[in-house]
Amino acid sequence: QVRCGCHLLQVFEAMGEHISRANFDAWALPCLRDIAEELKRRHSAVPLMVFPRGAPYALPALQTAGYDVVTVDTGTSLEE
Repeated sequence: QVRCGCHLLQVFEAMGEHISRANFDAWALPCLRDIAEELKRRHSAVPLMVFPRGAPYALPALQTAGYDVVTVDTGTSLEE
C-alpha cells in the first residue's frame, strides 16, 4: 500500500470486543507492538493508526505501543 502511494496506515484489532483485557494484554498487544515496530522499520515516514474495535480498555496500552494515532469506535466514551 505504501509503495502505491498510501500516506497513512491503519491497523485494526477487530476482535477486541470479543476477548478479555487479560487475553488482549497477553496475546493481542504483543502482536500489535510487533506490527507497529515492523511497519515503522519498513516505512518510518508513514504515520500509523490503530483501531481496537470494542476494546476501550486497550487504549492506554496502545498509546505507548508504537502508533502515532489511537482511534476509538462509537461505543467508546471520550469522557472516561
